[in-house]
Amino acid sequence: MPAMAPQLATRLGLGDVAAWDVNAACSGFLYRLATASGALLAHCADRVLLVAADVYSTLLDPDDRSAGIVFGDGAGAVVLHRGRSGEPGSVLAFDLGSDGSGDELIEVRGGGARERSAPDDFGPGDRHFRMRGREVFQHAVTRMTQSSQAVLKHAGWSPDDVDRFCAHQANARIVTAVGERVPVPGPRRVTNIDRVGNTGAAPIPIALADAASNSSPPSPHDPFTVSTRPGRTYQPCPRSRVSSPPCSPRSSRSPPRASCRTPRSNEEHETAKRTTVGALVAVLHSKRSERDAL
Repeated sequence: MPAMAPQLATRLGLGDVAAWDVNAACSGFLYRLATASGALLAHCADRVLLVAADVYSTLLDPDDRSAGIVFGDGAGAVVLHRGRSGEPGSVLAFDLGSDGSGDELIEVRGGGARERSAPDDFGPGDRHFRMRGREVFQHAVTRMTQSSQAVLKHAGWSPDDVDRFCAHQANARIVTAVGERVPVPGPRRVTNIDRVGNTGAAPIPIALADAASNSSPPSPHDPFTVSTRPGRTYQPCPRSRVSSPPCSPRSSRSPPRASCRTPRSNEEHETAKRTTVGALVAVLHSKRSERDAL
C-alpha cells in the first residue's frame, strides 16, 4: 500500500476520479480491459484511462540468465470511452479463465503475505522471479489456443476475419505456435519481443502501438489480442476495426458500446504518451525509492 492507480491519477491532475489496481500478471492488460469495459457499460464512467505496467528488473535474479535476457520493464496505456453502436474500435467479446493449480510454474515465492506470515520458511532467493520454461510453454500454447478459438466463436468471427493477431509477447515460439494453431498466418501476427522483451502486463498495448505506427500507409485493422499466465489467468479479446490515423474504418461488425480511442494526430499521440508514461514512471520510481529506503 498505497495502490498505484490513485497516485497516477493525482500526478496526471485527474482529481478525485475512481482509480484502482488490477493484478493479473501477463493477463493484466486484458483483465483491465474487461474491467474497464464493465465500468463503461455500467455507466460508472464515460472514459477510462487503462494503464498496464510492470517493473521486472526489481524481481529478476541477476545470476539467472534464462529469465534475465527475456524480461524487461514497460508500460502501455489506452483510453476507452462509452461509444455508439457500430463505432470502430469496439470491444466485442472476452473469454476469461484461471487455473490455480499451476501457480508454481511462474512465481515470486517470497516478499508477500506468505513470507510475512512465516518468515523462517523463506530465504533471500525466494524474492526473485522463477519460471519453469518448458511447462510454461506447453501451458501457454494450450490455453491461449483454446481461449482464442472460443472467443472467435463467441464473436462470430473466423480466423480469416482477424487482420492483426496480437498475443502476449512471452516469446516468439509461443506466438508462432498459437498463431499456427488458431490459425492466423505469420504476416498478420504482431510481434516486437525481439526489440522490447516480455514486459509482463504491458506487451499487448506496446505491440499494438508499434503495429499502428509502423503501418505504411496506415490501414484499418480487426485486432485480436490474447494472453495467459500459467497458474493464474488467460483471456483473448477481439475488437472491431481500430483505425490508425488518418484513415477511416471500413465497416463495423457488431453493436459495440465500449471503444478504444486512437489519438487524432501524431502530435496528440506523442503528448499523451509522454504525459501518461512520464507520470507512471515517476510513480514507479517513487515506489521503488520508498521500498529501498525501508
